[in-house]
Amino acid sequence: MAVLEFELKGLTDQIAHIREVAIKNLEPLFKLFGEAWFSEYILPTVTEASKRTGPAAYLGRITSLQSIGILSSHISPGLLQETLIPQIAVPLVSDKVVNVRIAAAEALVKCGDRLGDKSEHPLPLLAIKNPRP
Repeated sequence: MAVLEFELKGLTDQIAHIREVAIKNLEPLFKLFGEAWFSEYILPTVTEASKRTGPAAYLGRITSLQSIGILSSHISPGLLQETLIPQIAVPLVSDKVVNVRIAAAEALVKCGDRLGDKSEHPLPLLAIKNPRP
């Protein structure tokens, strides 16, 4: 499946513009192939990238969060609540990199918009700890 390989390479590319295009491509691909396809083929890459550490690994964490954000209006509430929010977004709220924490907050807002009224997000209140000693 050439489309899948192209998309996965784009999500993990070192060049920011290529990652941005790959993130934007997720929405039409999701609409075309559905949530089962996303869960089987894309979600493992997104999840793995969200857990990377080391030099420049923060880019993968941000890409994971941006992927969730762009798809949040299409993903089922169940997948958001059971997998994406608790396993990817919430752990990254306390990331040591400020840009990752900002991306996590943005992703959680978009997920909250999908899950409920904008004035009363059903997301738990998060105690954000300062990661610096």
